[in-house]
Amino acid sequence: MQLENNPMFRKAPVPWHDSGIACIIGAFVTLGIALFATVGIRVAAAYHEPWILWVPSLLFVISAGLFISLVIRFSRRRKSEK
Repeated sequence: MQLENNPMFRKAPVPWHDSGIACIIGAFVTLGIALFATVGIRVAAAYHEPWILWVPSLLFVISAGLFISLVIRFSRRRKSEK
């Protein structure tokens, strides 16, 4: 079901995943995951085996990318509100 271009009595609903509070919560969660991954990298490095570093490194890269994406989305959203 598509939304009408000009709804008569209400604004078009904002998807919940694109709301400001969801961006903030997601940014804090991914920041926590990135910090957890850095601890994992330090622990894995203590074992002196390079093949074990790929899991926490991949977790860090994915969470950091998602964090950056959420911060950009939130800043664009705040800029368009002003």
